[in-house]
Amino acid sequence: MNTSNNSKYQETEIKIKEAFGRLAARKDIEKITVSDICTEANLHRTTFYGHYEDINALTVMIGYEQFQAFFDAFNQDGIWDFREGMRYQVEFYKRYQEIIRKHILTSNPSSGERKTNFIQNNILDKMGSQYKAAFHCDTDTEFYYHQVFFSSGLNSIIEQWVMGGCKESVDEITNIICKIFGFENEKRSKQQ
Repeated sequence: MNTSNNSKYQETEIKIKEAFGRLAARKDIEKITVSDICTEANLHRTTFYGHYEDINALTVMIGYEQFQAFFDAFNQDGIWDFREGMRYQVEFYKRYQEIIRKHILTSNPSSGERKTNFIQNNILDKMGSQYKAAFHCDTDTEFYYHQVFFSSGLNSIIEQWVMGGCKESVDEITNIICKIFGFENEKRSKQQ
């Protein structure tokens, strides 16, 4: 029986996600098909559908897992650590810079469409109280606009860095982000 606790099932999950990652480095994410993934991972279509309903379900799961990893980097053993969370994210962006660069180049900002930011949509549920306390947001409205500002600013920094070839080190970019957002002298603190 295929369940998420089955080691063969878990190995297949990894194969599917790795195949998707390799494909994303070569082609537009929106153009990746189930057939592409199955060919890349050397799997049958029925195997893919035993794991995911469609490509959208796969991308949502990958996004959720990455958000969880980001969240865990900010919250280590009950400690809010902005610098460590940012460092983890910057390392992620450097590791996947080719995919991110390709995505930046193929996105169409002039269309007026704003793609939903997965992290922005989940920040309230996962770390809203820590975020509000760290950035001194007194109301939900202030929190909403602050995280829109934060996400837009962070996205712009990462975009410039990635498109410039990641010339600055991970530590340098992390320090710049921490300084911009007022965490250059941050001390780790217990969650509220």
